[in-house]
Amino acid sequence: MKRIIFLFSILIVFYSCNKEEIIPIGAIEGKVRLDPEIDINNYVPYLATVWLEGTNITAQTDSSGNYKLVNVPKGDYNIKAQDYICDYWSCEYIEGKVFNVKVKGGETKDAPTITMTWYSGQSDYNAYLYNLKLQDENNSYSFNSYEEVVIHSNNVSVTGYARYTNNSYIDTLISIQVNDGDIQQTNSSKGWFTHDLTLTETKNEIEVWIGENQETSHLYSSAFIYVGEIQRVQINLDWSSDSYDVSAGDFDIHLINNNTNDSCWYNNPNPDWGIQDMDYDNPYLYDDINMYGYSYAEESLYINSTAEGSYTLNVHYFSNREDPLALVTPSVTLYLNSAYYNYTAPGAMSVGDYWTVTVFNSPFDNKMTTESKISYLSPAKLPKK
Repeated sequence: MKRIIFLFSILIVFYSCNKEEIIPIGAIEGKVRLDPEIDINNYVPYLATVWLEGTNITAQTDSSGNYKLVNVPKGDYNIKAQDYICDYWSCEYIEGKVFNVKVKGGETKDAPTITMTWYSGQSDYNAYLYNLKLQDENNSYSFNSYEEVVIHSNNVSVTGYARYTNNSYIDTLISIQVNDGDIQQTNSSKGWFTHDLTLTETKNEIEVWIGENQETSHLYSSAFIYVGEIQRVQINLDWSSDSYDVSAGDFDIHLINNNTNDSCWYNNPNPDWGIQDMDYDNPYLYDDINMYGYSYAEESLYINSTAEGSYTLNVHYFSNREDPLALVTPSVTLYLNSAYYNYTAPGAMSVGDYWTVTVFNSPFDNKMTTESKISYLSPAKLPKK
């Protein structure tokens, strides 16, 4: 009896093993690639996720984009692949699918190549403009959001590229508006677009966006454009002394706008000159930090493009904390666009002395008046902010 039971048990085990062997389990091999229409440099679908829709069977691609799905029961399947591409701002999904891949029991099926493109539902909001420029008859000017640009002509072209954040160039509608005028539109071709504009104002705000509706699209730029000649000013102030320790010497640039009698100096380092609400024609005064960490060191003043008018450049010997009796000789370099002028005080200055250096005009001309005279001005008589 025991022998009969033992033989019956062996038959059950043998039958079970044969039953496992005839279960129709197979595999699927294939390859994933990126749609050639998507221009992404050096992209490889490495570790892209591949799965059989409606199952938990997944795989990842190797460095050549190959994959293998194993333990696949007999049946018909849709195979989907997905990956994502990131840049500095965001990540965007790409995906692809092949349909009706039939798997028979025990076989390894070669599936068609899965071509991935942007995920369904991609919208214009995921696109943006880059390399946006203005071109007049002589020069090209790059501008970014809320940047101020000075150009020489009323007739310009707006150029740039449209693409998704993952570098794929797109053909889309580009909208351009100058000030509150009519919205002008053009289309990009392989991402590239160009559109001619005629500017009728001295100050212009140019807005560029993708699509028709500015509210639902990605606004790239709202740049302020000024039509005129660039009149760039830079002033550098330095000094030397007959005293051993001049670390505490404190000289100040005073640039006077003769049209308004307003002074740009240490207590008024960024007055609003020229066109209201524009920064490009305003002076910026920088007080350097000396080797001891104090602000009474050399000074510099910059104007990106000076408003029309007359200006007087002065230098004031405000104080010397180490030696009030030290005699100091300041010098100034004045840059008017590419031309520059070097000035040295006509003599050593004492605390309170006020050196009138020169008078210049904007637009720049050759009628500069070099005063080069020193007078006394007490701190109590300094210009007020």
